[in-house]
Amino acid sequence: MRVITASVMSLSLLFCLTIQARTTPTLTASPVMPTPEKINEVIITGLIPELGTLTRGMAFLCLPGEEKTIKLHYAFPSESESLSFARTSPGRHQYEIGRKINLDWSIDNGKILKSVENSIVWQAPTRPGDYKIRAVYTEERRWGCDDVFLPVQRYVGQIDLRAIVQYPFNPITDTTLEGYAIGVYPDETAPGVVEPVASHRSSYKPPRFFIKLTPLNEDFKISPHFCLGDFSRPHEKGKTRFIALKYSIVKRLELIIDLLHKEGKKVKGLKILRGYISPLEKQRLKREGIYLTEFSRFLYGDAAAIIVDEDNDNKMDDLNGDGKIDVADARWLAAIAEQAESQSRSFGGIGIYDHFKDTYYPDTPYVQVDTRGWRSRWSRLKP
Repeated sequence: MRVITASVMSLSLLFCLTIQARTTPTLTASPVMPTPEKINEVIITGLIPELGTLTRGMAFLCLPGEEKTIKLHYAFPSESESLSFARTSPGRHQYEIGRKINLDWSIDNGKILKSVENSIVWQAPTRPGDYKIRAVYTEERRWGCDDVFLPVQRYVGQIDLRAIVQYPFNPITDTTLEGYAIGVYPDETAPGVVEPVASHRSSYKPPRFFIKLTPLNEDFKISPHFCLGDFSRPHEKGKTRFIALKYSIVKRLELIIDLLHKEGKKVKGLKILRGYISPLEKQRLKREGIYLTEFSRFLYGDAAAIIVDEDNDNKMDDLNGDGKIDVADARWLAAIAEQAESQSRSFGGIGIYDHFKDTYYPDTPYVQVDTRGWRSRWSRLKP
């Protein structure tokens, strides 16, 4: 019995050792994990030739059914930054193996009539309103170094734009838009109209299209420094209203800001005291003792009363550095407006005022600029 028991125990031990040998994993070195894939942000801007450069979130104006060409420009990270993840030992050659690029457009409405590389021709819908246009750029690059594959490098960018399709207006039959009162425009064709209207009747035709402003779109950027709501009356903020606006005045104001920066004035922008004024609003101002000329350029959406107001007190800043706020500061700003007109090669009006009368703003010197199409200069000073 002892011999049999010893034999059985020996066989059991041998069996256990055999099983253990079969199930114990072979010890190997832990694999080296590859460097994580790097995602690079691509900054995308859009260009509409007649309007200029648009950055992410900006809005642009168009007419019902109008065609707009939108071309994208990409700002990639620097080469050293984009390849920093793939550091290699000296003497190894780094090269690109493959690249995959996608550019996807999406639109709320309208039609993409043509798409070529990084641009499209978009046709606005006939129905007025606000519409989103989005472009998403993705790119994958695979790199190698001698016989080693490096991680995939990803480039991702996106731009969202807003198209503001304007509302048609017939000045002969209409005095309101969706219940909002516009009023009656003066007749530029009437006999006996005085200059400069008599010589420029076409420039005094009433606007045929208006922008509908609402609490949802009044803060849309129309340019780097201005929102749509900046060109409407301050007491109407947060309400639904209509304004006429021409890009020419927006671009003129942006150029004035650029020139202020070149003069060493690091301003954040300009404050618009008065933008579009409807004929009905003009009559209301008259009842308050604020008089605008019959054919004031404020009626046509290409004029603005402006100040530099960095301390946000709604008054002109001391631009000439003499320690006072007076008409001399308005003259200093008007000189910048002169430079802007000369540089743009597009003529307009520049007026210098020593006071601004309005219920919603304190008295201040200011400058009025417009883009009427011919040169005009004036000043309104207290006697």
